[in-house]
Amino acid sequence: MYRTHGLFTHLRFINVLTPVKIALRTKFLMLFLFFEFEKEAKVLEMIFEQTILGLALAAVSVLAFYGAKAIDNIAKKAKLEAKVIEDEQQRGLLLDAITDLEFLAEKTVTNIEQTTAKALREAVKDGLKNRSELEQLAKVAFNEVAEALKPQSRVLIEKHFGSFSKYLSKTIEAMVFKVKSKS
Repeated sequence: MYRTHGLFTHLRFINVLTPVKIALRTKFLMLFLFFEFEKEAKVLEMIFEQTILGLALAAVSVLAFYGAKAIDNIAKKAKLEAKVIEDEQQRGLLLDAITDLEFLAEKTVTNIEQTTAKALREAVKDGLKNRSELEQLAKVAFNEVAEALKPQSRVLIEKHFGSFSKYLSKTIEAMVFKVKSKS
């Protein structure tokens, strides 16, 4: 049958009942197998523990990734909301600047029209005055509005429309037309 060392080699020479020999051999084989596979069992147990540990670390990594991604998305959303608020503030400031510019241009052009331009136009028609004097009034209006306008408004208009001078000149021309149309 099985060749074993130690205890069973001595039992061969002792006449013991066969069932006792079989029982002892079975118990020894069970102990032998247990101790023989104990190393493998420990290795399997270590592999199992390493696998569980690896899965746990992977789960923590995935959770950390999604947590970081969620925080990043929240930060992006906050930045977009801040930008919208900033854009709304900029839009409000720009609209205020345009309103101020138009108000100043209308008041200046109306004042010049009532005090100087009407009489000067009549004099140009009659040939008493030169047309260049009438064109000088546009420069006077330009300078008065530019001086009266806040520097922040000027910067905003320059930023959004490219050239403050061109925008102001066009606004003054539009106001001249508007004021002349009312007369």
